Amino acid sequence: ASAATLAALRQCSRSGNWQQAVDIVSKALNSRDTPGQLRLCMAGVVQGIAACQRGRQWERAVQVFDDALGHRLQPDVFACS
Repeated sequence: ASAATLAALRQCSRSGNWQQAVDIVSKALNSRDTPGQLRLCMAGVVQGIAACQRGRQWERAVQVFDDALGHRLQPDVFACS
């Protein structure tokens, strides 16, 4: 996930556009390469979960979290809160 991707996810989170957030997170999870990108990717996952929460889509939020775990990302305190 790049800084631009995180910015897009933040906007999705603010607006509750959970569908777009889930799509962006999915693409980011499938394109991560370096340790720095892994950290950005988990930050993106958190933003994606927030967008789902704002859109009242808790099932999708759980799916995003599960997808991150399936890609062997280590959740941080923000992802678990």
